[in-house]
This record gives sequence, structure tokens and C-alpha cells, in this order.
Amino acid sequence: MFACIAGAAICASAAVRLYTDRAKRVVVSPPKIDVGSVLSSGLVRVEFTVTNATSQAVHLAETFKNCDCTNAECSVKALEPGQAAHCSIDWSTRGRSGPTSTSVGQTWRIMGSDTAWLGKVAISCFVSTEQAFITEGPLLHLAGNRPTFVKLHSSLKRPDVQLHLNATSPLVRAELRHDSGSLMAEISAKSKSLPPAASVVLEVRDKNASVKYELPVDVAPDG
Repeated sequence: MFACIAGAAICASAAVRLYTDRAKRVVVSPPKIDVGSVLSSGLVRVEFTVTNATSQAVHLAETFKNCDCTNAECSVKALEPGQAAHCSIDWSTRGRSGPTSTSVGQTWRIMGSDTAWLGKVAISCFVSTEQAFITEGPLLHLAGNRPTFVKLHSSLKRPDVQLHLNATSPLVRAELRHDSGSLMAEISAKSKSLPPAASVVLEVRDKNASVKYELPVDVAPDG
């Protein structure tokens, strides 16, 4: 037997006997999630619950996805009767724009049996082209403790999108500034030498996704 979820490229590769008693089954909730508008090149995380409503223990036998852009994890891989697992899906929207969707399926099987339930979570969103980024690079040389100003390029229009600027090293200061209508990053060093991994990270974030741009920094020899 070759079992597939109708309308999706998610199929069970092993022969299983699908349990049809809807009153006693493994329940995936919610089966459909629309996260609305998200950022281009962002990472979307959604959460769902799997509940074992049967009278027997089950385990997660297989996970199916219709693209490599998703990764699904569950808090537990085996469920006793009445027990629930909290699961999440990370979905990269890189390279997508406009209305888009994906799905993840799971096979939960009764221990020591071919009886199984095939559940699916479908995710949809609208990928916007709004973004903000730093074009300087690949390495920004700082003038010691004197501020270095870098212009940020932004096409943000949605009010729910936020910008956060942080440094990966406590020896670096980084703040967002507005200067004559332009958005700037004010960056300075607290020391004449910085660790090799020192950088400034610009995070563009909304309620569903986030995108991070990293700019390595060091101190110029005459800084």
C-alpha cells in the first residue's frame, strides 16, 4: 500500500494500515496556519500540538516535508494515551515572494504495529519585499572610540516591522540613529583591539519572522 496526503507531495514510503476511527486517533492541532505577512529571507517559526487520543502508546515513525526549507521538531517522539507533544516548524522564506505555502506531515504509529495515523500541518503566508540592510563590508574599520557612522538602506513600510542593532562583543558600541531623514548605525570601539569575531548585527523583525545581517568590525591601525 502506498499512502499519500491528497493535494500535497507528502507520501508514506512504508506500507501502513491507516486507522479510520476518528474518535480514537492522533490529533494534530491546528492543521492549518496562516501567519500573514512575513519578511523576505526570514525564518518563520510556527507551533502545533500532537495529542494521542487512542488507547495505546504511539511513536513518531516518519516526518515528511515538501521542501528542504522546513525543519520540524517535537518535544517527545513517543506518546502514551492522552499525552500531547509540543512541536514546531522552522520555515525559511528565502527566495520566495508574494503568496506562498508549505506543509509538513507526520506518521504516528502504534508501538509494535502497522496501524498508523498520517497528520499534516499546512502553513501559508505572504512574503513581502520589505528589508533593511548594511551595505558596508566585508569588514568595517573603526576609528577607535570615535564614532563611525554607517548608513542603513531600508524599504520598510509596515509599522509592525522593528529594527534592532546589537554588537556581538561588549567592546563594541552600536546604536541606531536618525540623521536628516536617514537611518544610520553609530558604531565605536571601547578598546584599541577587538576579538576576531567582533561584529555588529542588524536584525529586522516582525511578529512572525526575523532576518539578521552581520557586519564584522575591527579597529583601524591608526584608530
